[in-house]
Amino acid sequence: MSTARVARSVARHRARLTRVLAHIDAHLDRPLSLATLADVAECSPFHFHRLFAAGVGVTVHRYVQLARLERAAARLAFRAEQRVTAIAL
Repeated sequence: MSTARVARSVARHRARLTRVLAHIDAHLDRPLSLATLADVAECSPFHFHRLFAAGVGVTVHRYVQLARLERAAARLAFRAEQRVTAIAL
């Protein structure tokens, strides 16, 4: 495979992951299925799961968990008027 072809492939994968990460961030308060995220990435769920894990370093499920925990921690730290149970839900 030529260097230019590899570079185009890497750029496509990076663009797919960027779209998916933006989608996850915008929809953390909703269910995020592997099938939905694979659709955003425009590839099969199997291929997407491998692509995501290789590119991000953790599985999709773990990434979503960590993103939700990070958002909850920020809300706990900076939004004193919200109840802990409301943030948890």
